[in-house]
Amino acid sequence: MDSFILYNCARYLQNVNVFSALRLGDVFNTLSASSITAGYIRSPVKPYIPYIPNPLRCFNCQRFEHSKVACRGQLTCSNCGIAGHSANGCKANPHCFHCKQDHSSDSQDCPQLKTEKKIQEIKIKQNITYAEAKNLISQEKTPSY
Repeated sequence: MDSFILYNCARYLQNVNVFSALRLGDVFNTLSASSITAGYIRSPVKPYIPYIPNPLRCFNCQRFEHSKVACRGQLTCSNCGIAGHSANGCKANPHCFHCKQDHSSDSQDCPQLKTEKKIQEIKIKQNITYAEAKNLISQEKTPSY
């Protein structure tokens, strides 16, 4: 975690062009400070907040973990979840491809999308692979007797 903070602190200072004027020890001493003084300039230090991207969803087959460019699946409608046509002009009732509930596959209310978002969050915050994060989520869901 400290390496992430140090990297962002160094990146911030490089943008101000004062990094060469500071010693490495000065950077470590300011990790808990609310501001950094470089010469006559006092700059606030923002806490490191990791960026958590949205889950990758294929617009061709509606599955997660890949994009349309790398898709080997069949064209599936995002509105009704039926294979063989796209959502353009689809008049059928919404039906989710993932959870089989009555909403479209691209709905933000989908429980599967929420699970994928949790997987992305764990992956980024714990610095692990997608497969490891998915295993952690599946272990949480399985009841232990």
